[in-house]
Amino acid sequence: ERLDEYRYINLLSSPRTHIINAFSNLLQGTILNPATRLANGAIDAVMSTLTGKERQVYMSEVKPYAKGFLNAIPKATKGFIEALKGNTIIERPDLARLPTGSALLKPFQVIPRMLEASDVLFRTLIQEGELQALASRATQQGKELTPKVLADIQKQATDKAAYYVFRAPLDVANKTGQGKLLSAIDQLTSVVYQLRKVPGIKWFVPFVQTPMNILKQGIEYSPLGIATLPGAANKTEQIAKAMIGSTVFLGAASLGLNGRLTWSAPTNKDEQNAFYNS
Repeated sequence: ERLDEYRYINLLSSPRTHIINAFSNLLQGTILNPATRLANGAIDAVMSTLTGKERQVYMSEVKPYAKGFLNAIPKATKGFIEALKGNTIIERPDLARLPTGSALLKPFQVIPRMLEASDVLFRTLIQEGELQALASRATQQGKELTPKVLADIQKQATDKAAYYVFRAPLDVANKTGQGKLLSAIDQLTSVVYQLRKVPGIKWFVPFVQTPMNILKQGIEYSPLGIATLPGAANKTEQIAKAMIGSTVFLGAASLGLNGRLTWSAPTNKDEQNAFYNS
């Protein structure tokens, strides 16, 4: 277990790991979430007009989301500091049993705590934004903000915040209504977790749930997102995600076809010189 702890600290010690994690969370909270709300609201408006059904989501939810997100900065900062001090439990599934209590490794626990603190910061910001957006939605639908409604909003906001920082728990039975395809991926994740119990396997597969959550979201926000519709409780939102991803893919394809993407330079010196000379 101490060897595991030492290895995980090393795996997470690169500054790039923390920069990528923070930048990813920032994009999730400030770009992807609002964009999804806009697309979701636009699709719902069209469907409501065509079918005569009541509105379920609104494009106007973006403004209260942004307000809640910004107003939560002091609260999120406090949570960040508490996590950095080690006053909160590390909730990353693959790091659940750390630390082991080793006096030698104790000073280096600041590394995984920093990663946890970053997630706590952005999860709090997104959650508070979600609370405001969902409360606005309920009000526009004519619902009274009773304790029961507020409790439901709190749960939805918590779940959505976990989703956007790639902390969503496994749902092999599709109880959350994520869709059959995504639940099938969670089943695969569960199998990998079982394999990790075999001595030696964990050494080659140190992280599971976070990469698999990234994979799931990558499918949702792509042309393949349509495949998540069977079994999905919120099909409009899944369509919105697929539309956003498809638009990005289309833009990237257009740049590629017109020779406007450089990619990385070769590592071989001669090939590198030829690359830059061309």
